[in-house]
Formats: sequence, C-alpha cells, structure tokens
Amino acid sequence: MMWKSQYVPFDGVPFINCGSRATVMECQYGPRRKGSKADGTGEGTGEDYKHACPARIYVKKVRKFPNCSVPTDVNRKVLKQLMDRAFQVLREQGFSEGGEERHYLQLPTTAAHEYHTADSTLTSDLSSPGRTCVSPEKEILDSLLLWPIRLEILSPLVYTM
Repeated sequence: MMWKSQYVPFDGVPFINCGSRATVMECQYGPRRKGSKADGTGEGTGEDYKHACPARIYVKKVRKFPNCSVPTDVNRKVLKQLMDRAFQVLREQGFSEGGEERHYLQLPTTAAHEYHTADSTLTSDLSSPGRTCVSPEKEILDSLLLWPIRLEILSPLVYTM
C-alpha cells in the first residue's frame, strides 16, 4: 500500500498498484523500434540522422481506497498517526475488497516535443469549423474523457476528474 508515487501525487487516499509498470506511449517521432520500416537512406552515415522526440505519455493503473482517506491539512505527526491507523484498517479489511480503479495519465507539454514541428494536418483539423478544442492537449483530454474508466490526468497542470 502506498500514499504517493512517481505517477500518483499525495491526496490523502491510499492505493495499491495494479500491474508492475506504467504504460509508456512515445511520440510518433520518437525512437525507431525493432520491426519499424527503415527507409535505408543515410543510415549509419550521420548525415541524415534524425533525433528522436523525447515526449512520452505515462499511464499508471492503481486501486484507490477512498474509505480509508486521511485529511491532508493536519500537522505531520498527526498525519503519520492517521496514516498508520488507515493502513491497519485496510489490512484488516483486505486489499481485494472495495476500492476503485483509477488511471493516472502524465501528459507531455508542447515544449517537451523536440526535433520536429507541429503536424500541419493536425493543426488544420483542430481549427476546422465546429471544433471547440483550443490545443492538441485539450483534444487528447476530450477523447480520454470518453473512456469508461476513472481517470486522474497529470501534466505540468494537474487535472482531476
């Protein structure tokens, strides 16, 4: 049981990890992977070498237990005691019962994309009539809201749903 991790910020609600790792999705201009089609031009010469975009999306699946939450606005000593009590209650209750699955998404900013420019077709699609999206990030968020799962979206700005 944990209270915070690299992908899940502290909010006073304990959780357990579902799965061992976060799912990582790379930018379409990210590193070439085994099995991708190589064009064969300039490979190994260094002249036509294209750098890989470092932007990534991280998705972490956890099971949160809101019935064992603790207030976050108390001093550290009291918070530690409350967290210990919540852990004891949760251990007696069992981790398999209760809780709710949540997915935490960590989205890259536009500035995180390197070595390529914005795709003109994507930009024109977003600015077409009838669209209310302001940015590609907003488009991604809108499409993720259609998923039938509980999402907590993390970015440089924290989105909670």
